[in-house]
Amino acid sequence: MIRIAVVGFGYWGPNLARNLLIPDRSELVAICDTDPKQTHLAGTLYPNVRISRSAEETIEATDVDAIALATPAQSHFELALAALKAGKHVLISKPMTETSEQAAKLIEEANRRSSIQMLFGKSARASVRARLAISIITTRSGPTSADSARTLACCGIWRSTICRF
Repeated sequence: MIRIAVVGFGYWGPNLARNLLIPDRSELVAICDTDPKQTHLAGTLYPNVRISRSAEETIEATDVDAIALATPAQSHFELALAALKAGKHVLISKPMTETSEQAAKLIEEANRRSSIQMLFGKSARASVRARLAISIITTRSGPTSADSARTLACCGIWRSTICRF
């Protein structure tokens, strides 16, 4: 079972939290947001989940296997890089980063850590894609081979497959 933390509980975070809960496959262990109103809402909706206002604390938590980022785009690079360096799987909501150079650095970091999966999620049909992402991470199966890069992207609104960068 993969233990997931959602960082960012504003517009898209509640959707991720709901869609990432898959019985016997994943467990939502933490929700993080800097806004006290959002952390209050998260605590109300998910009373058995740890609520935090510190992304760093959430990323470093030993009971978290994966971080789902639903924060403003300008924070994606820094938070995703910290999560990858902490040995966490990472799901980033669109846009992945502000620049292609930042995206390339994240991909490079994920590739250095062959056991880590980094996924980029388009918002369309998120629940199907989120469930497929969890399936790939938890079973270590899917469109990658053992010697290929472990970096995946959920591609395209109309596609139903996951493509490798």
